[in-house]
Amino acid sequence: MEQPSQDERIKLLLVEDDRFTREYIQEWLGRKGYNVVLAADGLEALEVFDRERPRLMLLDLGIPKLDGLQVLERVHEQS
Repeated sequence: MEQPSQDERIKLLLVEDDRFTREYIQEWLGRKGYNVVLAADGLEALEVFDRERPRLMLLDLGIPKLDGLQVLERVHEQS
């Protein structure tokens, strides 16, 4: 079965402050067919969300700068 092109893949924002965990999940989801974009903290998550407009977001609640709930509130306000 042929993999979908980069443009056809569902874009997912992964927000995780632990680099090893972030990269591991990115690789795993990429093999499952997702186009994964990354952020390491709450402020970066908002910037990436504004720029990339992902359809899905996996969000660690205990991230620096803005916690996960604050990120969700702001994304909800913008969407």
